[in-house]
Amino acid sequence: MHKTVLLLALAIPGFAQSCPTGVVHCTSLSWAAGTTPGGVAVGFHVWKGSNCAAVGTPGQPPAQTTPYATVASPTVVAYTDTNVTAGATVCYGLTAYNGYGDSPLSGEVSATTPAFSVPPVPTALSAVAQ
Repeated sequence: MHKTVLLLALAIPGFAQSCPTGVVHCTSLSWAAGTTPGGVAVGFHVWKGSNCAAVGTPGQPPAQTTPYATVASPTVVAYTDTNVTAGATVCYGLTAYNGYGDSPLSGEVSATTPAFSVPPVPTALSAVAQ
């Protein structure tokens, strides 16, 4: 018996997300998952590449052999990537998985992390007591 898992959507919200404490740049992913009869997801695999060709073709198996991250819950439909570089563009894809394997790759989304960052640490601090 072959079980199929259907992914309904993958989206990157605008820059309204907030990064975890101490993290300057991040990309937040969110999605909606659905099931077909008999195909219930137990979790999700996040795929990441420097371009979408490195991730794969939507509707096909991912081009990579190892997922970038695993969301090991069928009810958690979001992931925050904190391993991003200022000004860099990356592409993400998603598969749902269960005991029978991974679904085909979702549609892909790309995101460019803002080029700005926090200012550098001040130096040459001094104090004079009077």
